[in-house]
Amino acid sequence: TLPNSIEACKNLKYFNLSENGIENLPDTIGYCESLEELYLCNNKLNTLPQQLGECHKLKYLSSSNNDIS
Repeated sequence: TLPNSIEACKNLKYFNLSENGIENLPDTIGYCESLEELYLCNNKLNTLPQQLGECHKLKYLSSSNNDIS
């Protein structure tokens, strides 16, 4: 699990969290306003936080091989 303090990473553009056994993302990921690419492959996610929609610069999201329905 990522800490809620991820919101402090306002200049983060590329984030690769693949293959980390992550079960959920904190809602505060939506505060990463510079995020352009997010890789979440091969984790244990079953949902993505709605706040991810606040990452208006996000161009690429990869979330294959999770339990997202």
